[in-house]
Amino acid sequence: MSVIRLHPSGRTVPCPDGATVLEALEKSGYALPNNCRAGACGECKIKVVAGRFDQGFVLDMALSPDERKQGFGLMCMAKPLSDELVVEWGTPTPNRNCSHRARTSPTW
Repeated sequence: MSVIRLHPSGRTVPCPDGATVLEALEKSGYALPNNCRAGACGECKIKVVAGRFDQGFVLDMALSPDERKQGFGLMCMAKPLSDELVVEWGTPTPNRNCSHRARTSPTW
C-alpha cells in the first residue's frame, strides 16, 4: 500500500495496491475533478511533486509529452509505484466531502 500526500496541506490518503490515485482520493472523500476515467480528457491532470507512478496508457491530447516531462499526470490512470506519492492539489487546509451542486431552479 502506498500513501498519497496532498501538497501543500500535507494530508495523507492511503492508496491500496492496484488502485489509481483518483480512486484513493475519492474513497477518502476528496472530489478531484474528472470526466472520462480513461486517460482521454485531461480533467484529472495534476502535478506530481515527488515519488514514482505508473501513468498507464493516456492520449497525448490529454497529457502532452512536455507536460509529462514537467511532472504532470492523469490521476484517473496513475498508480503509485513508490511508498509515497506527493501531488500538488488543494489548499493548505482542504475541505473534504465538499459538494458542488448546480442549481436546477432559481431561488428567489
